[in-house]
Amino acid sequence: MRNVRGMVTAGSVLLVGWSISTPAWAIPAFARREHLACPVCHSVFPQINAVGRVYKENGYRFVDGGKPQTSGDDLGSGIVIDKLPGIAFRIESVPFGLEPDERGREAPFTQPLDAAELLAGGDSGDNWSYFAEIESAAENDYATEGNGLVQCRFAQPFSLFTGWTTAFSRDVYNSLSESRRVDHATHAATDFAGAIDVPMNEEGGWVGGYGAISKFFWLAETGPGPGIPDSLGEPLDYVGRVAFDIAKPVSIGAFVYSANTIKSNTVRIGIDENSIVSFGTLYAVVMYDTLDRAVGIEGSWDLAKPVGKANLNLLPEARIDVRTASGDAWTAPTLGFGLQRSTGRLLVEVTQKISGSTTPPPTAQIIVDALF
Repeated sequence: MRNVRGMVTAGSVLLVGWSISTPAWAIPAFARREHLACPVCHSVFPQINAVGRVYKENGYRFVDGGKPQTSGDDLGSGIVIDKLPGIAFRIESVPFGLEPDERGREAPFTQPLDAAELLAGGDSGDNWSYFAEIESAAENDYATEGNGLVQCRFAQPFSLFTGWTTAFSRDVYNSLSESRRVDHATHAATDFAGAIDVPMNEEGGWVGGYGAISKFFWLAETGPGPGIPDSLGEPLDYVGRVAFDIAKPVSIGAFVYSANTIKSNTVRIGIDENSIVSFGTLYAVVMYDTLDRAVGIEGSWDLAKPVGKANLNLLPEARIDVRTASGDAWTAPTLGFGLQRSTGRLLVEVTQKISGSTTPPPTAQIIVDALF
């Protein structure tokens, strides 16, 4: 996933999604392939629930009695895994927006094609699986960029993977791996770049392993990491991650990210909480950076509440991002509300960034985000 835009301080977001043969907003690469409704694996997209977590842990497979169900297998009840690879195409447009100009005044802008992206994922045989994204975005002058990985599953407790991807791409818990939300606001903890310009959600080269043993999840990896154009001679980065399911819908975790260069090193440590319960989905992430003495905090809540028999969901949400580093501190609360149907959703979101005694001019944008 690419870096998202800077903090949206006050905005409204309109997202309309289309999918083929899928009953709710999700990446059709998997929903079509498995012939299942998106809510089977997702709570509020892109957050995955316990079923989606196990599906991702097992290399995009359902497992029956420890035996992976590979492409073409009949799972019963009319569910047959498609032999074709899961492919989806995404287009994002910003038909209207407001953002501060160089004088700090609001100025309208439009971006008919903000991003185009091709996504693919699936399994091969009993052990191998892959996921890849190829994207062209306006913020990078439409240069084509991509990330992806391959992995080999030996058993649920142990899988190996390698690829050019984000540090926590194999993390099946929402608070780190699924931090790209429907809005495009920067997240204080997971997108913090630091003095050596290495945000935890920036793509880089990684090789590692992960697995789940009962209620315990682990992840360990190493590689050149992000932010280093030429990694030759540079020390490697390291990532460690654990999570534990306290109860079926509630988990807590911890992580460490050692980002290293010849000139400087930094270690980020943090804890997170993730719970999907009847009154919504709750997240909390706290991160501390040893080089910048920075603290990043993100807390959020959202809910998908079905309404009657109209195939309509209400999507209220709230989030707060807090960061302090090198004498700079800001807080950004967010409130949002949306409606979701099988053909897409409408979300209105307002975020206000507050930096000390300064309140920057608000920005706003309308986003059309379509998946096929």
